[in-house]
Amino acid sequence: MSVRSHERRGHGLPTPAIPICFRGATVALTTSTGVDWINRREAGRVNLLGVRIDGLSQAAIVEHVLGSLENGNGGWLITLNVDIMRRLFRNPVLRMLADRADLVVADGTPIVWACRILGSPVAERVAGADLVVALSEAAAPGRRSVFVLGGDPGVAEEAGHRLCAASPGLDFRGGYCPPWGFERSEQAMQGIIEALAQAAPDIVYCGLGFPKQERLILKLRELFPHTWFIGSGASHVFVAGQFPRAPRWMQRSGLEWLHRLWQEPERLFRRYLLDDAPFALWLLAGSLLCRCVPKDSRLSPARNRMRAPAGEDTDWPGDDVVPMGNGHNHNGNGSGSGNGNGKHRRAPGPTAVGRRFQAMPQWSPDDDA
Repeated sequence: MSVRSHERRGHGLPTPAIPICFRGATVALTTSTGVDWINRREAGRVNLLGVRIDGLSQAAIVEHVLGSLENGNGGWLITLNVDIMRRLFRNPVLRMLADRADLVVADGTPIVWACRILGSPVAERVAGADLVVALSEAAAPGRRSVFVLGGDPGVAEEAGHRLCAASPGLDFRGGYCPPWGFERSEQAMQGIIEALAQAAPDIVYCGLGFPKQERLILKLRELFPHTWFIGSGASHVFVAGQFPRAPRWMQRSGLEWLHRLWQEPERLFRRYLLDDAPFALWLLAGSLLCRCVPKDSRLSPARNRMRAPAGEDTDWPGDDVVPMGNGHNHNGNGSGSGNGNGKHRRAPGPTAVGRRFQAMPQWSPDDDA
């Protein structure tokens, strides 16, 4: 199954909205594309909260990656779990970053359920750890080379050796654990580039966490256009045997996060219980509501008040300020609504009923955690 690489897509302001109650407040589910509310199937892709998901099976993904390598082309794959989905939803800058990837596949079970509820199911859940193993096994007969980037010291090398032991013929070109804060150090970034240039791998498993690994891959893609970069997150620790995977029944029932919480409670308590679990429930409830509410009864478009976290370098336009005067209005006389001096004022809000549907849930700006 061939998949055409994504083209760069521009984003307009998210407009359609539908009210849902979240933590005692009425909120609005929106999409960044302004089409079909929350979900749209397009050329094998599903649009969920403005995030485009490729609804491929694991076998189809492996076939596509290897076929692309045969043609001399590289690529970039994101494994989309609930935590990444939450950050993409609340941060349009990160959403635009993810939109640059060639493939975005559903790693989180709630994401698979939400797509199914909306009537546009993806083929299956594609867990990052499973994909790393399956892709390595399929790449071994062709003696493809792999490089493991990220993890604690020694984890990348151990993961690579285990992959080679399980897949004879696989060429392990090495592993590298960049120092803490590498993204802010020219020297550390150069070390990563030199390690990859020396290894010249076909596939790089990048496990540095979202969004660090995605920002790094975006830079590396230009330097290594014939390499496939797989954003594999915490997959290295499972492949290396540092932590065991959850039992199959927990994986199938969407409870693998409980197993991970038991393994690393101090690190994952806030992320899983305070951030991701409420968002997952909200996502499923919103998907069910969007499936049940007829289109004719949905709200008229309303502006989305999502903001990028403070300090983000972005050209994302403001959503509540409009230019006034000097022909920027729509009254036909080119004079501004009353002032005609080219100043800005806040856009007129919707009706009182519409305003109560515009409040969006806020989460802590921990995108680099």
